[in-house]
Amino acid sequence: AVVSTQSGHYGRGPSENEEAEITSINVSNKKTTLGLKAALKFKHISMTQTVGGRTLKTAAEVGHLTRNVKLRGNVNKDHLEGIEPCPKAWDPDQFATQTCFDGRYGPEVDSDQFGSQIMFHAEAMNTREVHGRLEYIEVTWAGQAFRLGRYPIHFHMNGDVSGS
Repeated sequence: AVVSTQSGHYGRGPSENEEAEITSINVSNKKTTLGLKAALKFKHISMTQTVGGRTLKTAAEVGHLTRNVKLRGNVNKDHLEGIEPCPKAWDPDQFATQTCFDGRYGPEVDSDQFGSQIMFHAEAMNTREVHGRLEYIEVTWAGQAFRLGRYPIHFHMNGDVSGS
């Protein structure tokens, strides 16, 4: 199954989101075409235009509902640095003198610390307006260091989210 959201100023909101069954996938000249079991009911715009010397792409969002999803933040390769592992004799005890960066037990990579995030937020607490269910999802390069509330997955001030 695939979902297509409304797009552009022609969309009438979430009521025009659609689900469809994929029957074929064709990749040709770096263009992917999906064959659907039935035609979509609403117009979903996809276009590229140049405005003021900048190229803008407008398209509906499409997501695959029956596969694992990988959510990856953008990685700025200029901001990556290798972090050496701690020596085997490193003592992680809270009263020991710390001689190793953040207690790393193996080789790791650090980043610009500005990654993607998923936030669930209702207008008011304890209204049970927000329900979030994430299954079969892999999240990498996520969360934003030193920013309160910018966690990889964040239920923000919702109160009771027991239905999630």
